Amino acid sequence: MRMLAAALILGLTGAACRPARPMPAKVPVIHPSILVDPPYPGAKQVGAAPVFPNMVPVGTSGTNNDRLAGTFHGNHDYTLQRADKGDVDPAVVDDALRRWIEGAPGLTVTKVSTEGAAIGTLRRTIDYTTAETTGYATYEIQSRTPAPKLRYVLTVQERRR
Repeated sequence: MRMLAAALILGLTGAACRPARPMPAKVPVIHPSILVDPPYPGAKQVGAAPVFPNMVPVGTSGTNNDRLAGTFHGNHDYTLQRADKGDVDPAVVDDALRRWIEGAPGLTVTKVSTEGAAIGTLRRTIDYTTAETTGYATYEIQSRTPAPKLRYVLTVQERRR
């Protein structure tokens, strides 16, 4: 019995000497634009992706969001094909991407440029601000002429203001 009492006392004093766990870092609540996929707090929202009329997008999307640092990054690589097997017009893709970016809720466009495109491609960069972030979206359409399949790459970068 004495052995049990001594073990119990030793166990209790040992437990009291353990250092307390550090509190987890508080993640600031920053709401990036809907262009960053997935939008905070992670649920899909209407308008979170461009809509291409009569086209099927196949590809991948990814994000790298660091809320502590206040940086948000989204990348999208898609190939579009028309449902009726016709050629995909790069002008229609450009228009859909531009309207989606410029029409995002809470976003104010500050600059649009078409510089830096490789030969035979169409590239556009749209700088913008939101209430809490500044950022830009750059997309490159891999062909300037209609084709049965058309690839585009979209990169979105945002940071806390």
